Amino acid sequence: MLGVHKCFLIGVFLFGIGSTLSALSSELSMLLVGRAIQSVGASIVFPLSMTLGIGLVNVEKRTGMIAILGITQGLAAALGPTIGGIVTQFMGWRWIFWINVPLTIIMILIGITNLNMRNEVQHKQSMDILGAILIMVTLATLSLGMMQGRVWTWTSFATVLCFLTSAVSFSLFVWIEHRSKNPMVPLQLFSDRNFSVSSGVIIFSNLFLVATTVILPS
Repeated sequence: MLGVHKCFLIGVFLFGIGSTLSALSSELSMLLVGRAIQSVGASIVFPLSMTLGIGLVNVEKRTGMIAILGITQGLAAALGPTIGGIVTQFMGWRWIFWINVPLTIIMILIGITNLNMRNEVQHKQSMDILGAILIMVTLATLSLGMMQGRVWTWTSFATVLCFLTSAVSFSLFVWIEHRSKNPMVPLQLFSDRNFSVSSGVIIFSNLFLVATTVILPS
């Protein structure tokens, strides 16, 4: 609706603003706000980088572009915790945010001068707002329950309520997606066995990757 190029640069800008606020934070609340803005920017940039990369090359070169993107993302996941640990130990924790600022400025300048901002193909379409809200509630309550379950105890009212809310929200999400004119997740994709198996493998691999990434810096 807004254009891939514009949204990508908006995401980079938000990531840079979030990094700056996090680096300047003098109290936890400001750090949380900065991290929230940073995560919104990252959530825009990460999926659009693949779309943008594929769209900028010819069809016969797309396999190579996907390989390059996959390698760089894999290296980032592998080297990120190590580099972050070194920067934190020798330069201080604020520098894990400051280091992002010049990179985002460079990305924005390169994007403004090279990306097609004016003549992007835009599509007028309806948004699956209800589906988006339901999946956010699903993931938020599931994450909260899993993180706080050991603190609240797994059988406490708060933990059970989180898991129950997540289950109900997810059920409603699936029901909405079946009836939406422009679903956030087209459920017919899962009728393809290869797609379903691949999605399952990606989910489990990322679960282990994130768990390992959290443990490594300590």
